Amino acid sequence: MKISNQQPNYAQATQTNTKIQHRNAFESDGDKQEKILEEKYTKIHQENLRQPDPMRHILDKYDNPYSPKFRSDLTAEERRAAEKMELNLLKTGGLKTNGKMGYYDFRDAAFRNTPKVNGLVENYEKQAFQREQVNNQIGELLKSAGISLPTGTNLTFTVNPNDFSVAVSGSKDKLLLRQIEQLLNTEQNGQELYRHIFKSLDDDSSQRSKAAERKYSLISTLRTTGYDLSKLERKDGKFLTPDGQDVFELYLNNMRANPYEKNYVMAAASHYGPTYYELAKNGFDALPDLTLSIHYADGKLQDVGQKYNYSETSWLTALKNSMR
Repeated sequence: MKISNQQPNYAQATQTNTKIQHRNAFESDGDKQEKILEEKYTKIHQENLRQPDPMRHILDKYDNPYSPKFRSDLTAEERRAAEKMELNLLKTGGLKTNGKMGYYDFRDAAFRNTPKVNGLVENYEKQAFQREQVNNQIGELLKSAGISLPTGTNLTFTVNPNDFSVAVSGSKDKLLLRQIEQLLNTEQNGQELYRHIFKSLDDDSSQRSKAAERKYSLISTLRTTGYDLSKLERKDGKFLTPDGQDVFELYLNNMRANPYEKNYVMAAASHYGPTYYELAKNGFDALPDLTLSIHYADGKLQDVGQKYNYSETSWLTALKNSMR
């Protein structure tokens, strides 16, 4: 094991681009196909607008076999796809401000000879891509701090959902564990690691718990008020801010003051209210915490308690092949 006798350089490790990030830029096949449709139908939309009657022009192309404009070169399915996208652009006035279309139909002729995108496979591919990025980031963090793990080391990272503190176990070398813990607890590494593990949980994960997920969802939502529910005083069936406000009412009032959220206050109260008042009545620990763990071995995170491991993706290759 190569661990420098000097104190690991945490400052250097966290001042570079080696911080953990749970969300890294990823472009799926579906994203690429959306771009193709956006480029294609932006041009077609402009052509339609140059016609005296754009809607009539579109209907003639796709619904009127007696019109010289009729697209007989397309299949019936391809005509329906094109018509829906063109009519949607005509209705909405073109692309949205973010450059996206309001409706996409991948039955378009542009993809006639292209294998259909499978949403399930794309989601798995995205998770595997994010895992690869996070594995690289953790490796760079350890390297920047001068920490090298001996072959065969199998560590476990456990993250507290309330403060995102990371505990490291799995080695008799207490100094090593302490050094890695200190590294993972700098900056936002703990929070980003937690979010990555959470995003990697499959439906069959033994770490999932409906009660714990309800609690975590509530805590995460109430953080928008600037307060951590676990640190607030519980009194008279409420969690109170330092100035005596009911933190849940503060959250709802913030929504009421937001023109984009005010119409969803009742829905939010109905969704989060039961969990909030259960904790406010019975105590913060009345529901379990969604504490998450993941192994770390051979320079890779290894998923715990589920069928698929996003660091070892032979299963994904087999799945993709089975769907061709």
